[in-house]
Amino acid sequence: MSMQWLSFKDVRANTQSYLNSASKLISGLEGGWLDGWEQEQILTKLGEAPLPSLPIYLISCGDGDDEELVYVGKTKNTSRFNGGHSAALKLHAPEYQSKSKHIYRCTAWFYIDDEYMSLDWIQPEQLALDILDSIESQLIYWLQPPLNTHKKKRNLARWEFNIHMQNLICGSFMNDKFI
Repeated sequence: MSMQWLSFKDVRANTQSYLNSASKLISGLEGGWLDGWEQEQILTKLGEAPLPSLPIYLISCGDGDDEELVYVGKTKNTSRFNGGHSAALKLHAPEYQSKSKHIYRCTAWFYIDDEYMSLDWIQPEQLALDILDSIESQLIYWLQPPLNTHKKKRNLARWEFNIHMQNLICGSFMNDKFI
């Protein structure tokens, strides 16, 4: 409840507002890389760009080498965990009861033509939501987390992506895993 989730839609709106303001400030963002002066102007007047959305979450149990993925989910709104979550109830089962529980929040970036592009920047929004669903579907199908009940029997992803999972903050769990 205290995790302060921003909705996917809110992050997209914040990002678009920032890009619109940056574009006005330097007379347009079209045309490729920003020069040093343009970058400095944007950072001085607007500050850092909004953080990316974290629409994928992974729930794990255990610690260190014994940590295992038990659930994969996606969220588009700020109320995903308000009122509880079915996976949280299942974590009271005897096989998980004595283990520590962790929630990892994840973002999606795409590497296209030597550039990184955030899921938040994909337009229109419905396409970004469809891609988010494909990512979740692919993760569930290939990783087979025991607490997920849907999307495990066949890959329901509309599009398949090569997924490189990196845990850059919390150690080795799911770090440098390729799907």
